[in-house]
Amino acid sequence: GKIFYREEKFDEAAKILEQAVKELDKASDKLNQSMALSNLSLVYQQQGKWEQAKAKIEESLKILYSIPDTSKEKLKLIANTLEVKGKLKLALGKSDEAFNIWQDVAKKFIEIGDKNGEIRSQINQTLALQELGLYREAFKTLIVPTKILQTQEDSQEKAIAYRILGNITRTVGLIGDGNDKEEIFNLVQKDINSNQLNYLDISRELLLQSLAISERLHLKQYIAEANLGLGNTLKAEFYRTKDAFDRVVTNFENGLAKQLRLLNTAIDYYDKASINSKNIILINHHTIVSLQARLNKLSLLIDFKKRFNDMESKTKYESDTDR
Repeated sequence: GKIFYREEKFDEAAKILEQAVKELDKASDKLNQSMALSNLSLVYQQQGKWEQAKAKIEESLKILYSIPDTSKEKLKLIANTLEVKGKLKLALGKSDEAFNIWQDVAKKFIEIGDKNGEIRSQINQTLALQELGLYREAFKTLIVPTKILQTQEDSQEKAIAYRILGNITRTVGLIGDGNDKEEIFNLVQKDINSNQLNYLDISRELLLQSLAISERLHLKQYIAEANLGLGNTLKAEFYRTKDAFDRVVTNFENGLAKQLRLLNTAIDYYDKASINSKNIILINHHTIVSLQARLNKLSLLIDFKKRFNDMESKTKYESDTDR
């Protein structure tokens, strides 16, 4: 079931996990039954089957709490199951509830000494904080676990952490105090003076690292999301360059050639996001990455076309006036 899930074969995953739940129930293996139910909830979430997802996660927790056991194994299963419940809450737009659940999950992982679980729950918290518009808190929450992940081997958590930081930096710039900024420069690992990097440079580099990790691990969903983030960052760079050129027309550094290069690069990332998310049902609260990428690409093309037409009209007007 887990293999099918990783391969994004959600129908097959659901079918075999449903079978596992029945067989584990017959065997009275409650711990593994609750685990299968939790995994089944994840599959239903990917399929957009919200009522089934909710029912399975509640059933999983009910079984766990009914077991008269105080072992670390049980506590870890409860933490893992609550982690899935938090994902469901976030997908349903209940970001505050998701955040509270993941805070509780982090405490449980700390109690049993599971550092990876603690880091994962901190990353999840930042997803909820972003949805609540609390970017400064999300930034500060994510810096420490990302710094730890930087020294570790590639993982899903590492890919997600770099992507979230890249997207936050693009959205609100370099926030936090001097120490936070220094640490985010260190995460970029560029052999360049940090004073030469602006917030969009940082965003791009973090997202490129997320993309590289996702590609090495063959994480199709994360590849799509990293490409979408990169498209959005290049789009922001395009608009910043365009605005700078409009303010100082003689600044050829920000001229049309550079604008067109940024636009084409953004479109390339959007196309890659669309291709890699073709078979993904659910990402980022009911929206499809492919659709987001196409809409952003379309808005960029419409804006550039309008700008090109305006400049063409202006050039023709000035030419007629001169005559």
